[in-house]
Amino acid sequence: MFKKVGFLAIFLSLFLLPMSLLAMELHRGDVVFVAADQKIDKNYYAAGQSVEIYGEINGDLFLVGQNIIIDSENINGDIFAAGSSLTIKGQINGSVRFAGERLNIDGQVSKNVFFAGQIAMIGSESVVGGHMTAWGQQVSLRGQVTGDLEGGMDILTVSGQVGQDIDLYLSGDNVDALQLTDEAIVDGSVRYHAWQELNISEQAQIGGEVVFNKMTKHVKSDFGIPVLWSMVLKFFGMLVVGMLLIYLLPKLLPYVTSRVKKHPARTLFIGLATLILTPIISILLMITIIGLPLAFIILGAWVIALYVAKVLAAWLVGSWLKNKFLANYKWSKVSVLALGILVYVLICKIPIVGWIAVFILYLWAWGVITSIIHRKGLK
Repeated sequence: MFKKVGFLAIFLSLFLLPMSLLAMELHRGDVVFVAADQKIDKNYYAAGQSVEIYGEINGDLFLVGQNIIIDSENINGDIFAAGSSLTIKGQINGSVRFAGERLNIDGQVSKNVFFAGQIAMIGSESVVGGHMTAWGQQVSLRGQVTGDLEGGMDILTVSGQVGQDIDLYLSGDNVDALQLTDEAIVDGSVRYHAWQELNISEQAQIGGEVVFNKMTKHVKSDFGIPVLWSMVLKFFGMLVVGMLLIYLLPKLLPYVTSRVKKHPARTLFIGLATLILTPIISILLMITIIGLPLAFIILGAWVIALYVAKVLAAWLVGSWLKNKFLANYKWSKVSVLALGILVYVLICKIPIVGWIAVFILYLWAWGVITSIIHRKGLK
């Protein structure tokens, strides 16, 4: 068991649900490269300083990197990416979801685009076949979005075409926060929330109406782009670790559910005791000097368990929701886990009640981890 758990340190990020976890190919390193003559017929996972994809991928792509480049005519799945920059060329026969500093699209995306970050640039020859949702600082659209363009940003510049509506929250405090140039074409309506009415070129072609909703005052909110970004990273970090748990320890998550169901009070108490006593025991071992190596090993395992316990707690949420409300539907373990993580992340933002609920779930998870160690693994 412990040998397998060591592999959990390999990954830390990324987006949404592959329906089959076992159908995947995984690469990591400083530079990850898929050559133009390569063909991968499964979901593809990669993490590195630089990730470059030129070959054919017949599955979803889950990518983490400082600089990510996808230049292929044969990406036949969705892209889920996080990093500093993502550049897309060629043809994406699916959707793109990216959280990072900069998104550049100079190709074709057949379905939807979701972006959370700073700057998004859609080139003049680019086409987004579905909707585009963007949350960031600056968005420039010189190409075409077939569906709606929506989200929130400081500045939006449109010199291309939007096939349906524009619906935005604009936080920029100048009259040029929404720039629809003379070349802009919007087949639907333009609806925007802003601090003041903005200048829109009379030469811009707008098929519907222009609706301005004034934001009357600045309200300091605890929920903004930085918080949304942290929630996205937390979701995908927990999801990837959870998927590795499913792959490496397939019996673990079902055991978590059954253990808590059979012994809820005992598991809760054991979890609380283990969470508190482990660092205390480690400190006592350090004092003896001779126990230093063992103390560091115990603390290292304790730190890993701190994170794994969050994933197990999220699994408990997803498992309960699935059994309570969605029992008639067939769900994969990854789908149940993703649902649980999403709800877990949202619960964490609820003061007092949410924190208490998360703490109880967390103690249950710790209790399960302790019982597994006591049993010396999953049998």
